[in-house]
This record gives sequence, C-alpha cells and structure tokens, in this order.
Amino acid sequence: MRGRASRSATTVAVAVVALCWCAAAFSAEPRPAKPAPSNSAAAQYGRKVAVCAVTATGKQHTIRINSTAVPPYLATHPKAHEGTCTAGKPRNAKANVCIKLTRTRYAPVWIPTRLLKAYLHRNAGSFRTKTGKCVRRR
Repeated sequence: MRGRASRSATTVAVAVVALCWCAAAFSAEPRPAKPAPSNSAAAQYGRKVAVCAVTATGKQHTIRINSTAVPPYLATHPKAHEGTCTAGKPRNAKANVCIKLTRTRYAPVWIPTRLLKAYLHRNAGSFRTKTGKCVRRR
C-alpha cells in the first residue's frame, strides 16, 4: 500500500511541475528570433555594410566592409559613398555628377540625390551634369 501512495504522489508532483513550466513558458513574452550569422566571420567581426567605391578610372563598384570601418574608409576615399551603386537609381538614369580624377580628366558617375550636396562638398572640383557627359567647365 505504501508503494502505491508514493508512486501517485510522485506522479502528481511531476504533473504539477510540468504544468507550472508550461504556464511560465506560454505566459512569458516571446523573444524575437535572433538571426544566425551566415558564417563564423560574421559572428566574430560584425555586420557588413555596402559601400559604392570609385576606381581610379572612374568606374563604380559595390564593396562590403565592416560597419565599424565605414567612417574611416569614407574619410580616406572621398569619391566613395555609403550604399550600393545602384540603390535608388532609376532605370535608364544618366550620370548626375562629374568627379575630378586628375587635373584634366573627369568621370561621370551617378550619386543618389539625398547624398548629392554632401558628396559635391566633399569632392573639390566635382560638379553636377544634366546631360550625363563631362564637358570641361571654363
């Protein structure tokens, strides 16, 4: 008789603990799922940010660098800007800025309008163009 009583008490205790655990699990605020890093480098070094860089020949290409490295990169590369080179670019859009590559060479590039004023301020000798071609100003 004594063995049956202890078994039923154990069963009741386990059921009570399980019920309390379930109630606590469902009443708590659900945590948002944390996105898993795509690889171990992302977990170690942080997230990457797209930057539109301009080569010495005036070609634009998108690179991805660490988010903490963006301000120093933009400080040493004034022709680059944050964001992809095609982000917000309308279809068939012409280049809207001529950047100064050398004393006599200019290259047409497309810059998002929200960044245009700061970009021209940062790049001495650059100017707006409406035709998409860089004609030397006199």
